Amino acid sequence: MSARSRHVLVVAVALAAVLLLLALVLNWDRVRGYEQHFEEKIAVGSAADSTEPAATAVPPAPVPSFGALEVTGQEALSERTTLYSLSTPLVATPETTDGPTVMVTLREGYDPSQKYPVLYLLTGTAEGESPSGWYDEASVEDATAGLNAIVVALDDGWYGWYTDWTVPGDEPRAWRTFHLDQMIPWVDATFPTINSPSGRAVAGASAGGFGAMTYAEVRPDLFGDCQRTTRADWDDHDPSLNTESLAGKPLWVYSGSGDYYEAQLQETSQEFARAATSSGAQVTERTYAQLNDDGAHAPAGECTEGHEWSCWSMSLKDWTPELQAFFDRG
Repeated sequence: MSARSRHVLVVAVALAAVLLLLALVLNWDRVRGYEQHFEEKIAVGSAADSTEPAATAVPPAPVPSFGALEVTGQEALSERTTLYSLSTPLVATPETTDGPTVMVTLREGYDPSQKYPVLYLLTGTAEGESPSGWYDEASVEDATAGLNAIVVALDDGWYGWYTDWTVPGDEPRAWRTFHLDQMIPWVDATFPTINSPSGRAVAGASAGGFGAMTYAEVRPDLFGDCQRTTRADWDDHDPSLNTESLAGKPLWVYSGSGDYYEAQLQETSQEFARAATSSGAQVTERTYAQLNDDGAHAPAGECTEGHEWSCWSMSLKDWTPELQAFFDRG
């Protein structure tokens, strides 16, 4: 596994009308540790249990001014895939591996005079993660071969959690605003895209599964159809409690039981699927074991049915025809 993306990820794909979700959170202790770090900072600045005037409390860090997104460099990973280095006032550069960055994979036979739908891929949340993991570990070009779309992998830093953090601090952490209000407009302005929910999908790896579900739920104006491959809950941000906006949308749920973490996440994925079904989503559930039994192609190598890139890549490959059918319907 490369230094850029040596940590596990989950894959979740959320369409404008389709959400693909793979297993979500392995390094949960990292998330809780980061949350505790923020809570300690808040406690230090709080005057709730102090005799000091309330004015001495450290205020939450506001979402910074939108500012401009600047491309500061680029690296060709192949003839079709490019990793762009970015500068933005919305997120903290020290909390990213390479940047922040964004990775763009153009379809085979790309024609700039033609408009394309876009599949967004979300990275995991752990130190060392990078959008390039989709290329290095998931064989994204093979996994999405034949898909008539542009594939864009977004950066969530090490602890972004697809959230605009409002905690005391001197570093901006407006990851959700960065993705939804800055990156998507940049993609639409830079490449020939179909700028509508029917031409947009999102998929996530590890914590990206949380991000894909959350973005599909809170921004139905951007994303419509849904597919998922296991995920985890996070207190009040539990996507299983907010499935109403998925009503009427097709949803594919992939999960496995080949290791302890994946088996635990399979339970939460099934919980999510039940909630989405109750809300009127059109849910299809598939397991890695079923895909293996059916002889599914695994672009990133053998899937041992655990929390691993090879299974997420296989699921993405399996789902690609469904995604193409959605895009074809427009």
